[in-house]
Amino acid sequence: MKKTILDYLKENHQYINASCNGNHQCGQCKVKLLNRKPDLSETEKKFLSHEEIDNSIILACFHDYQKDDEILVFDMKMDILDTLDEKHIHSCFEGNGLIIDIGTTTIVMKWIGNKGECLKTDAFINPQVSFGGDVISRINESKKHFDALCYCLIHEIEQRIIKQEMIINQMIVCGNTTMTHFFIKEKVETLGKAPFHVLKKEMQKISSYHIFKNINYEFPIITFPHISAFVGGDIVAGIYASDLDQSLKKVLFVDLGTNGEMVLGNKEGFIVTSSAAGPAFEGVGISCGGSSINGAISHVSLQPFRLEVIGSSEAQCICGSGLISLFSELVRNQKIDELGHIVDGDEIVLSKKVKLNSKDISHFQLSKAAIETGIKILLENNETDTLYIAGGFGTHLDINDLKNIRVIPQTIKNIKYLGNSAINGCYKLLMSQDFNRVNEIIEKSQSIDLSKHPDFEDTFIESMYFYDEDY
Repeated sequence: MKKTILDYLKENHQYINASCNGNHQCGQCKVKLLNRKPDLSETEKKFLSHEEIDNSIILACFHDYQKDDEILVFDMKMDILDTLDEKHIHSCFEGNGLIIDIGTTTIVMKWIGNKGECLKTDAFINPQVSFGGDVISRINESKKHFDALCYCLIHEIEQRIIKQEMIINQMIVCGNTTMTHFFIKEKVETLGKAPFHVLKKEMQKISSYHIFKNINYEFPIITFPHISAFVGGDIVAGIYASDLDQSLKKVLFVDLGTNGEMVLGNKEGFIVTSSAAGPAFEGVGISCGGSSINGAISHVSLQPFRLEVIGSSEAQCICGSGLISLFSELVRNQKIDELGHIVDGDEIVLSKKVKLNSKDISHFQLSKAAIETGIKILLENNETDTLYIAGGFGTHLDINDLKNIRVIPQTIKNIKYLGNSAINGCYKLLMSQDFNRVNEIIEKSQSIDLSKHPDFEDTFIESMYFYDEDY
C-alpha cells in the first residue's frame, strides 16, 4: 500500500506542520526533496510561491514516498514573546521547578530556579500538528494512532529536559483537557463525543517514571484539573493567575486560542463555555498565517498603508493579532462586504509573501463567529464592562479592532491583556503550592454547552456578519 511522504515522516518520528492532517487543505506541510523534482498539481501550486517551486519545495501530503527519497525537513522551533509574572510571589517551594503549558499549537517550557527566577524558556510547535491542527482532528486520529500521538508529545518534552541537564524537583503542567490526557497517556475518545466524559478531571499527582522512560531520576508531576471536556487546566491556570477567583467585580475572561474558551464570573462563581473557534486566531489554516514570531505582521493600517512586523524584519506571515487588525481595517475601509466577500479583486495583498484569499477569509470568519456567539450567550443575562484576554498574541491586540468586527460588544470599556496566563498560573502554583485554592475554582464553576442553547443557531448566523448592511 502506497504512503505519502507525510505518512512516512510521521512513521519515522519526523513531525512537520500538517494542520489539515494530509487532506490537501492547509498548505503547511512543506518539505524539500533533494534527489528529485516531482510534478506538481495545480492544487498544490496554489499553496506554493514561485520561489518555493523553483527550489523543489513541495507539500508532503501530495506525493507518494519513494524508497530513495532524500527529504529536508524544516525546523518547527519558534520564539514566543511572553514574560513570566514574577512579582510579589512568596515562594513556598524549595528546589528547581519546571512549568509547562501544552497548547494545541504551541508548547512553552520554563525552568525555574530555587529562588523563583526563570532560568530558561523553550517554546516550540506541538509535534502533534502532524496529525491535525485542532483538538477534534487529534481525537479522531487517536482511534488509530493513540500511541504515536502520546509518543511524539512526550518524547519531544523529554528530550528538551535531558538536554537542559538540570535536576527537577517538581513539574507543574497545564493544557486543555485533551492535551493533558495525551501527556498522561489517558485515552481521549470520550472527550470527542457526547456526553463528553473526562476520564481524569481532577488534579493529577504522578511520578515522572510514569511519563518519561529516559530520565533516570524521579520527581513529582502535577497537572491542573479540568472543568469540562472543552474547558481545561489551561483556563483554570488563567483564572488562578489573574486572581479572578478573588475578584469582587464580574469579569469576562476569553482565551482566543484554538478552542475559544470563555469564563464569566468572580469570587462567587463562574459560568464557563467553549466554542469551536479552530486555530485561525493562531494563524493555522490561513495560507499565509503564522504564530507571533519574528517576521509576523501584528498590525495593519490601510489608510495610509502601513504594516507593523514583529522584530521589524520582512513580513513572512500574519499572526492572530495581525488578522484581527487587518479585518478591522477591511471593514473600516469597506474592502469586504458584510459577509466577507472581497469587494475588488480575488485576494488581499499585504506583501510579497502575505496574501489572503477568499478561503482564508471564510476560515477567519467562522472563528470570529464562534467567539462572538459564545460571548453573546454568556452575556445574555449578565453584564460586565471588563474583559481579560489571554493568549500569546494578546499584547498586540487593539480593543477597537475587536469591537469593529463585532467580536466583543461596545459595552466593554475596560480590557486587560494577560499574555500567556496559563504558564503564569503554573508558575504561581509552583511558588505557592496552594493546591486547595486551585481545586476550589473547579468546585464553583458551571459549564454550559453552547450548542444546546435555544438561540445558538440564530446567534451564530448573525455573528457571521462583519458589519450591518447600513454600516
